[in-house]
Amino acid sequence: MGTRNLVAVQLDGIYRVAQYGQWDGYPSGQGATVLNFLRNEMDRPLFESKLRAAHFMTTEQAEALGSRWKETHGYLSRDTGGEILAVVQNAPTGIGLLSQIDFAGDSLMCEWVYVVDFDKNTLEIFKGFNKQKLAPTERFASAPVAREGEYQPVKWLHTFYLDMLPDEQFFIGVLEPREEEEEAWPTPVSSTTEGVSHMATKKPDDIDNTRATARERTKLLIARVNRCYPKYDEPKDTAPVAAARKLIKDFDSKVGKLRDAARKEQEKLKEQAREKVYFAKPSEALAAVQKLETISRTRF
Repeated sequence: MGTRNLVAVQLDGIYRVAQYGQWDGYPSGQGATVLNFLRNEMDRPLFESKLRAAHFMTTEQAEALGSRWKETHGYLSRDTGGEILAVVQNAPTGIGLLSQIDFAGDSLMCEWVYVVDFDKNTLEIFKGFNKQKLAPTERFASAPVAREGEYQPVKWLHTFYLDMLPDEQFFIGVLEPREEEEEAWPTPVSSTTEGVSHMATKKPDDIDNTRATARERTKLLIARVNRCYPKYDEPKDTAPVAAARKLIKDFDSKVGKLRDAARKEQEKLKEQAREKVYFAKPSEALAAVQKLETISRTRF
């Protein structure tokens, strides 16, 4: 299926791989290919050494390949997708690649992005068709917007740690939930002026509803684990189950700790509004909102 995607690798603060893919960009497609490489094929010391030796070709170098590029650089094809990771690891040292990282700025066309970040030791997944202005903390917040209009760069969806990666079934269950589960997830609060305005008028008592939302999320996560592992008490791989239990515990604890802090921050926003400082110093209001936003943006 023509589902455009991007596979990227960051190491030492810079992107070493940024490969455009034309096909099967869903987590069950190219996402599973990336996951399988990281879990089963990657020789990390070797892979990192090959990444450091790799380079992005200039436009002139790419054009110089001419019509025979498939014979010498066939791996640059749009058909390669997530297999580019194995190609780099197994290729001779100094492989030449193309940097297509700016494709992440076109979420109308770029439907999925998979970023392996060795600096953070994470696998990050981003989703396209995003119409929300990204928070400044988002990886692609400063990516050039490809087309004028309503679509923004791809938006963060989920992060996995490289030393605690789930198996493929759990991976797909989290990233491609059933329709009824997807509808149950709360819509993230936007870090825009509208988002700030909305949170500034929200009553402190409404934070109790956020705890209820957290409980619902917990139930959904447990349901997903049960679906991925029909024999829940005898899973084939206990690591994802243990990780899920820890996330549930940590998330509930986080909501409890933020409750009092949220009340104080909201009172501060009200005071700023009364002093007509709110719109004069929106960065202060935005900083308060971002603390609350972590509740609605957290996803398992």
